[in-house]
Amino acid sequence: MVVLQRVGAAIAVFVLLGAAACERKVMVYSLTYDAYDSSPVIVTEIRLFGDVADYAPLVAYGQANLMAPRGPGANLRFLTTPMPSPVEIQIEWTELLTGRAYTAGVTAELDSFDLRRAVNGYSTAITPVFGPNGLLIIASDPIPTNAETIETNDVVKICGTRLASADKDWRSDTDKDTILGHDIGYAYEFAKPQAGIPECPYLE
Repeated sequence: MVVLQRVGAAIAVFVLLGAAACERKVMVYSLTYDAYDSSPVIVTEIRLFGDVADYAPLVAYGQANLMAPRGPGANLRFLTTPMPSPVEIQIEWTELLTGRAYTAGVTAELDSFDLRRAVNGYSTAITPVFGPNGLLIIASDPIPTNAETIETNDVVKICGTRLASADKDWRSDTDKDTILGHDIGYAYEFAKPQAGIPECPYLE
């Protein structure tokens, strides 16, 4: 697995270690998805702290390489106990245009995420962002305060590991009359050609 740069003051590492555990109690989080316009994907599994975090398979597409904040929408999850730190995320996904599957596990201190005041403590945003050749960014972008100040926060940026055993052509296998099939068709039509040199190397 290739590790890419982390945006911010901390050093880029696969496992981000904070000086101390997060003392602010996160009781709400949003889980949304985004992708580069050249790389829509099918998320086949996502786990948070080892537990299934969302219904899958699901389609992730967008213009994360061009627009911020990333991961539009809310999709709030309410916790009965504070979210622990470090945050552990495991994801498997397949590139829609190539049928190539990838997997990645990331661990990051909760303080690395954007923490916001909530009614019963704090909330945070968790946004997996997908790019070409298995690029995965775990983003946690702040809510913009105005149109001129739009910040981004890349908690982790890595290149996933190829999972050739899970390669699949989802376009030919999915019933176009289902919601998933409709989303796949729309994402495929929305996709744009790759621009520039991919951040992750091509792996067989």
